[in-house]
Amino acid sequence: MSTIRPSLPLLSLLLLLISSSFAQDSLSTLNAGRSVDRFEEFITTITSLKNDGAFRIVHFSSNHNDDVVSEGQGYGLLMGGLLAARLPSSETKYEQYVTNAYELYLGWREMALRSKADGHCQSSFYCSATGLGDMPCLPHWRFNHDLSSIIGTGAAPDGDEDAILGMILLVYGTESRRDEYPWWSEVANFAYSSCKAFYEFNTVAYSSNASYRILKLGTCWGGVECNNPSYHAPGAMRVFRNYMERMGPLLDKGTEGADYVSKWNDVISTSYDLLSAAQCSTTGLISNWFVPNQSDPAGSGTTGCSGSGTPAGEYGSEAARTTWRVVLDHLWFDDESDTQTFTAQAYSNRVSDHVATKHNGGTAFSNLDTGCLVTSIHSDWRGLAFMAGPTLTSLTIPSSSTTQQSLLDDAGTLLASYQINDYYAGAWVVISTMTVNGDFTLVRDLVRQTSGGSPVPPPPPPPPSPSRATPPPRSPNPASPRPCNTPSAPGSHTYWVKGESATKRDDDSLSCAHRGQSRAAC
Repeated sequence: MSTIRPSLPLLSLLLLLISSSFAQDSLSTLNAGRSVDRFEEFITTITSLKNDGAFRIVHFSSNHNDDVVSEGQGYGLLMGGLLAARLPSSETKYEQYVTNAYELYLGWREMALRSKADGHCQSSFYCSATGLGDMPCLPHWRFNHDLSSIIGTGAAPDGDEDAILGMILLVYGTESRRDEYPWWSEVANFAYSSCKAFYEFNTVAYSSNASYRILKLGTCWGGVECNNPSYHAPGAMRVFRNYMERMGPLLDKGTEGADYVSKWNDVISTSYDLLSAAQCSTTGLISNWFVPNQSDPAGSGTTGCSGSGTPAGEYGSEAARTTWRVVLDHLWFDDESDTQTFTAQAYSNRVSDHVATKHNGGTAFSNLDTGCLVTSIHSDWRGLAFMAGPTLTSLTIPSSSTTQQSLLDDAGTLLASYQINDYYAGAWVVISTMTVNGDFTLVRDLVRQTSGGSPVPPPPPPPPSPSRATPPPRSPNPASPRPCNTPSAPGSHTYWVKGESATKRDDDSLSCAHRGQSRAAC
């Protein structure tokens, strides 16, 4: 087993090494820097407190008048949750990081509350919060800079899954001292209910075979007719499964959590079927968008749909993060993910082996190859953190290469060179750093729990407070769900294009007709 070399004081490191069980094999590097430094940079640059400090939100960029998307909020909550779970409470700034994570949870909760009126496509409100009542667990995907206006309706699973994972990490990281955090039982319940909502509203069964249950493009759209491989997060979904199984009895849910175990296993299995069909076996690369086989997710598909302003057949800003989602599954659940027909290690090694052929020494890499369904590569993939970061996390899973540790060290040096200026690239700087330096690996024991713990009391009654403001108005013509923007009046809105920082395009350029999709399919 290769040595995990995280960035902590020696005593803390030794304690964690004694208490943690690692994946059968994984590599790490200190060259990428410390997770806490990158997280602080992200918090300072991209986020702001709103409503007199009531909640923290993640903006598009360092301009805090920029909009907020659930994806960015989810990334922030994931980072904060990891630090709460990863660091010992004796760490100098531990309480600061826990507070940041909780503030980001409050931002997520505020987004959910303000999604209550309509357009959420959730038939039941599983979530609630003290003094606020019931609300959809999965918020609309886009708001303005202070959440006072809804811009894009419907939930998006990429943001949802990262936010839920962040909540679970925050809960587990503070569980031993839960009496010190008045909010703990609320977050524990919100995370559990969000797992349930994610399964019920962000996945759908194949009509031809109900044992195939596929991740959708959101609560309001997508699934078998159009899919995004980078939304599939088998590692996160195993955590949701385990969390529901463990916490169900503790939250007075009876056997409900245990009943979802087989359901989650169906989703995870279907995700790997789709990924095996979509990934190119010779390069390990995958396309931004994918139309699955309509009767069998492991069958051949096409790139006949697209969204978010990204070309369907490109290995681009959507596709690159697929690698990290699969890598995480191996780091946490290699005993499961590597006994499947199509394994997480096989997926990751295909990517890392191809990357190794493009390494020119130091931080220099040449262009990746097209092939299979991938017809183009995002320009300057090496210079873009949202491309290089998740792609290079594949190097943490050893392959047959004898020089992989050296290559990972060079990759860490490259990650350390990136600056944080916007939420998307900036988030992948932080998340990739947290992966290659070993910090994600070190919470393995926490996320694998399926039993134990003590019952969770109900949240305390709320203190007296002024009556809450009414929900925010929707924009005159709010954006329809993210992958298929079909506003009633072309040109009435602008949309951010993933991977182009704050660049925007007129909404008619992102219409379903422009992408060759029927409006019915949207």
